[in-house]
Amino acid sequence: MLTRIAPNARARMRLPATATLLTLLAGLVVTGLLFAGVRDAEIERARAEFLQRAEVRKAAVTRSLGDSFDVLRAANALFASVGPVGRDEFGAFVRPLLDNHAYLRAVVFHRLVAGAARPAYEAEHRAAVPGFAVRERQGTRLVPAGVRARYLVVEYVEPLPGNEFTLGYDVLAHTEQGTAFARAVGTGQVASTGLVPLLQQPDHLGLILMLPVYARNAPRSAASVIGDTAVVIDIAALLGSSLSGSRLLQRGDMTIELYGPSHTGRRLAFRQEAGLEDREPWWLAGSGDAVFRTRHVFEFAGQRWELGMAGYSGRMMNGAAPMLTLILGSLASAATAAWVQGRVRRTRRIERLVERRTADLHGALDALRLYRRAIDASANAVILISATRPGYPIEYVNPAFVRMRKLAPAEVVGRQLQELGIQEPDQSAVAELRAAIRTNREGHVAMRLRCGDGREIDAEVYIAPVFGDDGSTEHFVMTQYDVSTARRYEAELETRARFDTLTGLPNRSLLHDRIDGAINAAAGRADVWVAALDLDHFKFVNDTLGHQAGDELLKAAAARIAGAIDRGDTAARTGGDEFVLVLPGRQTEAEVSATVRAVLEALAHPLALRGQELVMTGSAGVAGFPADGSDAATLVQHAEVAMYRAKEVGRNTVQFFTPAMNARARDRLALEGALRSALLQDEFELFYQPQVDLGTGSVVGLEALIRWRHPSMGMVRPDRFINLAEETGLIVPIGSWVLRTACRQNRDWQHAGYGPLRIAVNLSARQFAEPGLVREIARVLDETGMPAASLEVEITESLVMADVEGAIRTMRELKTMGVKLSIDDFGTGYSSLSYLRRFPVDVLKIDRSFVRDIASSADDAALVSAIIELARGLHMRVIAEGVETEAQLDYLRRRGCDEVQGHVFARAASGADVEALLRNGRNVRPNGVPA
Repeated sequence: MLTRIAPNARARMRLPATATLLTLLAGLVVTGLLFAGVRDAEIERARAEFLQRAEVRKAAVTRSLGDSFDVLRAANALFASVGPVGRDEFGAFVRPLLDNHAYLRAVVFHRLVAGAARPAYEAEHRAAVPGFAVRERQGTRLVPAGVRARYLVVEYVEPLPGNEFTLGYDVLAHTEQGTAFARAVGTGQVASTGLVPLLQQPDHLGLILMLPVYARNAPRSAASVIGDTAVVIDIAALLGSSLSGSRLLQRGDMTIELYGPSHTGRRLAFRQEAGLEDREPWWLAGSGDAVFRTRHVFEFAGQRWELGMAGYSGRMMNGAAPMLTLILGSLASAATAAWVQGRVRRTRRIERLVERRTADLHGALDALRLYRRAIDASANAVILISATRPGYPIEYVNPAFVRMRKLAPAEVVGRQLQELGIQEPDQSAVAELRAAIRTNREGHVAMRLRCGDGREIDAEVYIAPVFGDDGSTEHFVMTQYDVSTARRYEAELETRARFDTLTGLPNRSLLHDRIDGAINAAAGRADVWVAALDLDHFKFVNDTLGHQAGDELLKAAAARIAGAIDRGDTAARTGGDEFVLVLPGRQTEAEVSATVRAVLEALAHPLALRGQELVMTGSAGVAGFPADGSDAATLVQHAEVAMYRAKEVGRNTVQFFTPAMNARARDRLALEGALRSALLQDEFELFYQPQVDLGTGSVVGLEALIRWRHPSMGMVRPDRFINLAEETGLIVPIGSWVLRTACRQNRDWQHAGYGPLRIAVNLSARQFAEPGLVREIARVLDETGMPAASLEVEITESLVMADVEGAIRTMRELKTMGVKLSIDDFGTGYSSLSYLRRFPVDVLKIDRSFVRDIASSADDAALVSAIIELARGLHMRVIAEGVETEAQLDYLRRRGCDEVQGHVFARAASGADVEALLRNGRNVRPNGVPA
């Protein structure tokens, strides 16, 4: 029922209540107090930080002043410990001290000279310092000193460069310095002048520290003073170096002023301005703390100094805390006021809610009826069991129970649990349910149930007590879930985990179990044989007919293999086109060989596939227990090693494992590992074989041939590692290295003045198939600076014929760049003259197998002659490889062959040897003799 609210009541609900306004006001007052407290605390924290920074700067200044004391005393100690000190000794001792104290303008030794001894003293020092004289200051100049009873003369000064003019200067003529000297003699301690203009830099203020020097081994008295040591300090440089050395000038957050004594009174010696803002942030208004100030007065060498510092408080304070306090306090006040307003409104709503509750109670019965309908609509079987009647009879079952169990309510209501079609093996589950009922707890069991139509299902059964208002158990509710489909799915997954899904044969996991079982059953009394079988050229079927055809071929092969072995044997598929046979009970290798050959013969029967008739062959390797291994993994591994050997010796055959095969496999793995690190270790090098023009007899080109010089295996033949590099994919980075190295070497030879040379580089099938080949060659030519016309790329017929259209596109891109192309080993592969006519090729290379017997074999001679004529007709050059005798050379020359390469002119040699050949002249005679 909806109750209409009067307009004036709505207005009262929209206006803030008095309690809300009071709450907001109190919150704002508390927020203001908190803001003031946080601001004052932040000011005090900033003041403490300012005083700490000021103390650090004071310590830096006083420490630097103290360091100058150390320099003065060190120089003074030299005279006390050594006695008479020469000019060179003084300079050698003082210069390191000056290097460590940049603010010292000079370290000086003043000699006390009697007025009567002045002429002799001046004459003595003119020998070392021409023009030496005792002088005094007159304005900014030095003039000869007047006649006095004694003089305190600058005798030594360091650094001397720039200070030469001070030699002979009488410091007693200067009132400040004379007073400081008298004070030093009187006290025997360090005395200081006030701030005075420096003699070296009159626009700089400084001070002079003086310490008396006494005659050696004489008592310390005024009568034994022979002079003093002094240090001249540039005050601005001292403060600048001490503060900047400690990174105290970089922050610029403080104004620093240093005042010192002078004959006119207190005087400013140094000032660093920090720029103190006049405007203070609003939250500091009224605090009176916009700028912090402090002053430190200290004594130095008998003189009073004052260090003043000031800092803008806003730079040292975190205004976020007061602001955050103000914002959060205001928000909290508003939130609290809103909460109070909400409570007021809720109180008003409760009055209306009480009226509605009465109406809601009438809907409770409707809800109970809804719950009953929900149970009836449940997809799972629900059973209600009485907890108060003897035997715990069933009182209710829902429609889902009827559908699942095919039992009507009349057939089960009033019956007990054991009468619900529970199978005999599941009596333990019934016992668990009874225990749950007996102890008034929840229970869960899995059991097999018999339905009214005779079916059996797997079910998950849950039971839980239903408590009354007094807490006693009145009923138990039981739910039953049909999990038969899930159980079947689990069984299917188990099967998939043990069997190959494509062929239905055991997989690798089950194979190992079968081998282990066969070994255990043999118990050392009989042999167990394991044969690894691989289909030959299966990849060709996948590549040409597609993977679906490959799958059909594998299923046919699996059926033939399984049909060719005995019932007690096992055939498993371990992956791809690989199968493994477990053959227990054979006593001899002959029996095993007969079984495996029968399998190979079964495979070899023609198979119709996708409209084509295929003939499958396989290569098999056999290992036996216990001779070749004592566990499944070892036997399979050794059988596979033997199988790879069968492929090497010609395929479609059987090989039994021998230890030598394992050693061969290990050698191959070792070679592969060494090959992977050969590029990183710089173990490859290039040899070059000259290509000689038969018309001129000159070297017109070179073929780059890779060599591998291993630190322990020595020179490894290319036939040992090139095929391995192809199989592992290492041929791509190795080929890139060959291309780059050959181009760089050819460029160096051309720059050395050996004329235009063509360099020939072989490309492997994998290199040629790389999508970025053309870009890589262009990048190498650009980086090395070699002309594209000087590069000749050699490719084989079989490489080109694998993908004719793609090969033509790649060759045309290279030709567009200006690169030369040649067909290597022409005549040994699959030749197609129609395609040859389309190839943008510059050179045909005749394979050495045709050249070898041209002098004695009419057939080979005819083939070579035909190739030369064919090339001439297609406007291509011809190069004959492997020319080793003059008879072969004469025949090729008569037939019009363009170029040759081979031992008759020169063997492949290192770059240094080839460079020597080029240096001696590019014309060569047979047997490598320069023309």
